Amino acid sequence: AFYHSYIQGGTVARPVWHEFPGDQETHGIDTQFMLGQAVMVAPILQEGADARFLYLPPGEADGRDTIWYDGITSDIMPPGYIRVESDLKNPASTTPFYIRGGYILPIQDPEAQNTAEQRSTKALTLLAYLDGGKQASGELYLDDGESENLNLYTKIVFQVAPGVLELDVEIDNFDDSKNWKFNFIRINGVEGPVT
Repeated sequence: AFYHSYIQGGTVARPVWHEFPGDQETHGIDTQFMLGQAVMVAPILQEGADARFLYLPPGEADGRDTIWYDGITSDIMPPGYIRVESDLKNPASTTPFYIRGGYILPIQDPEAQNTAEQRSTKALTLLAYLDGGKQASGELYLDDGESENLNLYTKIVFQVAPGVLELDVEIDNFDDSKNWKFNFIRINGVEGPVT
């Protein structure tokens, strides 16, 4: 999302209707938001509350059904209005968030607490969330996080099609990218082996 925001001038955080303009239910939502195209965040904003209702749009602009995954459990969620709970007084609790099917999210290693630790471990996790056609795509942008030379980066594009995970290094100008690795790959929504 940040790479596309920089290159194309798009938003990183955006209202839900930005991604689902044809769904009238999304037009009045002001307590949920999207991070990029894939992640919906639905914080509980009312003081003292530990539950809320949120809306998961049921369809894409092209008519396909939208599949939503719980951001913590990866369970497939029903579209429409759902009730969620989160007690922020409980340290194990989190802000409710959901992942839209059809996207692949490379994320920092869960053990890394900040960017400096991430750069030292050079470990990533790859999470794919399949859509109704059992497909997903995503990108990874890697740079050193310090250089002012904006051309020193590596861009990797990921694709999942039924039974296959592929990656293509489109731009490879960041030498240290060869030292990075995926410690964990998970494909959510798959019903068989992936090669």
